[in-house]
Amino acid sequence: MEKHTVKRQNHSAFEISRLLVAVVMATFIACLFFGMALDLWWYESDSPEHILSASQLEGYGLEALLFYFISRFAEYPFLQLLFAAYETILVMLTWMIGQKFIDKFFEINKWMNLAISTGLIFLTSIYIPRYSPWFYRFSLGTQPWHNSTQLGMRLGAVVFLYYFLEVYPDYQEKISIRSWLKMVIPLIITTMFKPNFLLSLCPTLGLVLLIDLVTTKSRSKKAKSIFAIGSVIIPSLFVLGVQYILIYNIGNNSSSSGIQVVFVSDLLWEGSAQHMIVKLGRDLGFPCLTMGILLCFRVSCRDSEFLEKHFKNACFLFLLFLMSLVIYSVFKESGARAAHGNFGWGKRVAYYTLFIYLVPLFIQSMKRYKMMLTQLHTVALNVGFAMGSILLILHLVSGVYYFVTTAAGLSYYR
Repeated sequence: MEKHTVKRQNHSAFEISRLLVAVVMATFIACLFFGMALDLWWYESDSPEHILSASQLEGYGLEALLFYFISRFAEYPFLQLLFAAYETILVMLTWMIGQKFIDKFFEINKWMNLAISTGLIFLTSIYIPRYSPWFYRFSLGTQPWHNSTQLGMRLGAVVFLYYFLEVYPDYQEKISIRSWLKMVIPLIITTMFKPNFLLSLCPTLGLVLLIDLVTTKSRSKKAKSIFAIGSVIIPSLFVLGVQYILIYNIGNNSSSSGIQVVFVSDLLWEGSAQHMIVKLGRDLGFPCLTMGILLCFRVSCRDSEFLEKHFKNACFLFLLFLMSLVIYSVFKESGARAAHGNFGWGKRVAYYTLFIYLVPLFIQSMKRYKMMLTQLHTVALNVGFAMGSILLILHLVSGVYYFVTTAAGLSYYR
């Protein structure tokens, strides 16, 4: 009886704490979004432009349709308040689904789950004084607070991966129609917010499935499974085609606007070689360290089934991020949209999805495997876990600092 009472008390304490975190976080985020939507001179944001284009039905996505109808009965500043509430809901839904995502794939306690999901909402590049004192500029993964469609795409990407990563490690087995729809529908909605996640997903999925097809012996049998999981992107490709027409044909005010292949875009390879080295080391430090720890586990541990699934999912997400960098480097818009950097949105959402998988995997690894390895590997992993923990703390501190300074009125681009 006493154990059940203590358990209920602990559950109540957790739910109260989670509610408190949600209220505080939503309040501060909503205030920032409302200030940005009001087009106050000390805030820089895409929100006013998005609201204006939506009210004139000039956008290309789900958000534009939604706020076109809302703008029929709401005006300034109530329309801006609704827009801020909408953005806040997108962030809070990402926070909530992120907790379900972590709970589904990993065995960590609910308090740690809450800490990880909350911290990742503020995910940003690590602040390095003098050498890299920027968050958004020269960044590979800082989540932008100024762009609402990015927030919707990030939410949809997490929902899609929630179902996709459950199927992907064993996709050779038959995929039910229900499971197929659970992947297809979120991907369509994600693409309707912004197409960049789909643009990164297509070459990533195509590459891993091609490798599987080439390396397997029974290709005819494997081809059916490959087609089944690969076909989840087909409906979203139709959405992508419609968006292309809306952006570059119907909504093209300049005949020079379009997409060009540049191979090395100055929007990604910005700054000096030193900046690129610092940028890659700073933003990929934790992911590379975690992948190294996984490789060490594969060599030393016997729990192969658990490791193989996580390793396969982690490799897919890491490749997804690398593909988003390739797309950002190879493709660029021309004309009036040349400096907008719209091919860079994929790397930001891919960075978040990479961390939402690797951070809980890193935490679980410290608890699960530390006592199962040889002494040499234990020493190496102790160093790796210490370095990884430091990097996570630096990401968290930097992310909170970036949010506070942005909310205080400093440029998001800093």
